[in-house]
Amino acid sequence: MSWKAKILVLLALLALPVVAWKARFLLTRLFPIDHEGTVMRIATFRKGGFNSRNEDTRQLNQFAIIFDDGFDCEGYDTSLAAVREGDVIRLRGYHDVKGFPVLDPEWWECDEAQLVGFVK
Repeated sequence: MSWKAKILVLLALLALPVVAWKARFLLTRLFPIDHEGTVMRIATFRKGGFNSRNEDTRQLNQFAIIFDDGFDCEGYDTSLAAVREGDVIRLRGYHDVKGFPVLDPEWWECDEAQLVGFVK
């Protein structure tokens, strides 16, 4: 392998983490989390304060859904208010994009849950 090819491979390997970091939001939308199960617990909580400049469309009340298989997800979709314990639901969530996709274990958490429907 020539020295030019070695330099190109080295540059590609160095650029890969930067590209993954910049594309983390796109990665979450390409690979959403789909889950179906029985709701063991649903709770509301307040996530921070209201700042009209930055978060004028976000709701303060958010929902934390815990399924009987241990899967949990957070979301602020108002349709989640209709969910009760014992309901079998299907939801779509997205990965948390605060950290680096591979190295940060928090990235694999489910966030922005949306109720797809009730399963009969």
